[in-house]
Formats: sequence, C-alpha cells, structure tokens
Amino acid sequence: MTTAAKIEFKASAQFNPVFRPVNEWRGRYRILKGSAGSGKSVNIAQDYIAKLSDPAYAGANLLVVRKIEETNRDSTFAELQAAIYRMFGPYADRFWKVNLNPLALECKITGNRIIFRGVKDQRQREKVKSITFKNGKLVWIWCEEATELLSEDVDILDDRLRGIKKPASNNMNSWRRWKSEPVTSAEAWTGNTSKSAKRKPVSIIRRYTRIVGVLR
Repeated sequence: MTTAAKIEFKASAQFNPVFRPVNEWRGRYRILKGSAGSGKSVNIAQDYIAKLSDPAYAGANLLVVRKIEETNRDSTFAELQAAIYRMFGPYADRFWKVNLNPLALECKITGNRIIFRGVKDQRQREKVKSITFKNGKLVWIWCEEATELLSEDVDILDDRLRGIKKPASNNMNSWRRWKSEPVTSAEAWTGNTSKSAKRKPVSIIRRYTRIVGVLR
C-alpha cells in the first residue's frame, strides 16, 4: 500500500538579471535572440521549471517545439532536466518524473506536464493540433531555434495556443522572413545580451519557489 506524505520544499535557481524584463513580459510573445552561449535557453528552462513546480500554476502545461522533433532530446529536454537538478538537487526525482520514450516531464506535486514535438511535415503539424493533457490545459509553447520554423508551422502553433503567451529563442536577427510584420515592442527583445551587458559584472538574482504538496 502506497502512503502519501505532505512535504514542504523551497527550490531555488539563479537567474541572470539581463533576462528579467523578458521574464516579466506579459505580452503574447517573448522573443529571445542572441548568439550561442548567451544563456537564452538556460533562462527559459529555469523560468518554466519554476512555474510548473509551483502549485499556483497547477493545471498549466508546456509544449516544447523544434523543427525536427528528435533534436529536442539533446537540447530542450536536456536543458529542462538540468534546470530541475539545479533547483531540486538530490530531491529532483521526488518532485519530477522523467520519461524518455516518448520524451516528457511531469511535476509530481502539480501534475503539470512538459511534452516535446516537431513540425517537419504535415503529419507532425496535425499531431500538434490534437494535443490534450489529462490535467489542465496547454498554457505555454516554447519554440527553440524559432527561425527554423515556416509560416505554416507558426500559424498552427498560434492557433493552438488560443491567446496565451508563447516564448521563442533564436540566434538570428529577426523573424521577418516568415512573420510579415516586425516585432514593434522593444520589451519583447530584451532577452538579447548586449555587448555592454557582457562587459559589466553580473549580479545574480536568486529566485525561490515554495512548494507544498502531497508526494505518493
């Protein structure tokens, strides 16, 4: 017989303050652009693990998209796993369930899930349309290497979100090759690390997530 135990835990993560404006952005899109190694994906992964582990966000689920589905394993999936272990340390397995086939992550406290998909052809695009979750709804989509996506990919994801926020990360100058109108909000682009930011000493922001729940 399995015994349920109620526990309280305070997870912590270190955030680069360069990304604070984009993490606090409340518009539909959050676009992070910059070179490889600038910390875009690390920031996105930690931000989502913090939110999805928080009972205040119970019922929220995340879809992670790359053009080629298989490339998620060694990029977004690995980044999210790393964020879990940074925040929860040796207790990670008590709070998060990891599934390798198909790739998925599930918080044992909130029931929130992260799933991974690709959009390389029409069959995969159709599969994205039919995604459902046993607990809650799809609330966020993370598009990694977003400039690889075609306009039809973006249209389907936009429709699937039904009005909720979608972040994306890329290392190109803009999305204008598939998005006819430019991003006009300066705040939507603040995830890019500028040259001045790289020269200055970085003070780390530590963020805590208080978790109270029942582990089974």
